Amino acid sequence: MSRLHWRTALRLLALTFLITLIPEANGYSPFMNNRHGSFSKAPENGTSEHLASPYIAPGGLAALGSKQANKDSFATSQGKNAFEVIYQWKVIDFLYPSLQARNNAIRSRAFIPENNLPLGVDRFKNRIFITTPRWNPGVPATLSYLPLPVQDQSLPLIPYPDWSFHTTPQNADCSKLVSVYRIYVDECDRLWVLDAGVIDTLTNLQQVCPPKLLAFNLHT
Repeated sequence: MSRLHWRTALRLLALTFLITLIPEANGYSPFMNNRHGSFSKAPENGTSEHLASPYIAPGGLAALGSKQANKDSFATSQGKNAFEVIYQWKVIDFLYPSLQARNNAIRSRAFIPENNLPLGVDRFKNRIFITTPRWNPGVPATLSYLPLPVQDQSLPLIPYPDWSFHTTPQNADCSKLVSVYRIYVDECDRLWVLDAGVIDTLTNLQQVCPPKLLAFNLHT
């Protein structure tokens, strides 16, 4: 093939590629369809399109979640946030039998408020259950609950079933709760509790008791 023919072929190929990139009158482009998993056909009525996944935009990587003109995107369809805060704390506290008992626990470092972090959560009727694993020292109870409906968003955790079911790390009683990670309420109204039996996971890991799985009857 002559040099002229090669140039003609390259020009036709470039023109074909440009035509492919130009959207049609209805806003369709092969780079904005469901074959790419992130986009759908652009609307014909001129409203902005919701693009749920990241895509490469001029200037860098962007993740778009644009609000449609008719306000029907999933996060704003009801004019509300996607999530509703039920409980929140600056620092987690526990409901002690008395103020003196709480002060004694803080003084002895059996309770270090800033070391308590929630992990597992589940709900049964008018109670929400929360786990606080013993990742660090100063966690006095590892399974607690709070009432529903919410009256105060920063209530202290109430140990479940009560304080007597929670061992102290210094003299671990393996018949009691040591460090609960995950919980699950089943269809028979039982609370399943996975106790790892470890303490100070993030600082000085100690397996003080064997792991165990417990079930509590939530009607008793």
